[in-house]
Amino acid sequence: GQGRGHVGRVGEVQSADLGCRASGRRGDPSSLDQHIGAQHDRTIKARSLWAQALAETGHYREAIELEKLNLAYARERTTSDDDIVSLQKMTLAKLFRTAMRPGEGLPLAREALAFMDAKYTEPTWYTEVGRRLLAELLLEDGRVDEAMRTLSEAQVRSQRIDNFEKSTNFADLLQAQASALRVRAQPGDADKAVELV
Repeated sequence: GQGRGHVGRVGEVQSADLGCRASGRRGDPSSLDQHIGAQHDRTIKARSLWAQALAETGHYREAIELEKLNLAYARERTTSDDDIVSLQKMTLAKLFRTAMRPGEGLPLAREALAFMDAKYTEPTWYTEVGRRLLAELLLEDGRVDEAMRTLSEAQVRSQRIDNFEKSTNFADLLQAQASALRVRAQPGDADKAVELV
């Protein structure tokens, strides 16, 4: 519903919009809230992209707050769309990884991946990129063995996707595996990491 919490979130968006304008950043999607609605697919997508752009420029707190708001809007939609909610959870988990806050991102990544795995019986890049993100969060959280198992599973599953060897997603997965091997640093891991990249 659009009760008291909704009004508070709109105020947060307006505050974020004012902050973006004051700092001279262009491209803020908050005007879409007024034109097509805060819960519209395009507004959610634009807000998600804006949050990721903020994180890439070092504005982690703003990015996370904007994506939390985005997830709330996705959850409040009158027609429930679990795909959009799941994607926003994964995006927020990615922002937590970027901000080096893996503990906050892990539950979101696990929930989103569980939904995707249940929906897609065969591997897709949605599932395997999500699995890689989960592994990266695990690695940042110091759970190296679990990260390695998750990356190995993603590699095996990815090889069932048509033309996987030509995908940048697969290259990113191999890079993540090489990074995990360097962190684990057991005998032979350095050689395996070089072979992967």
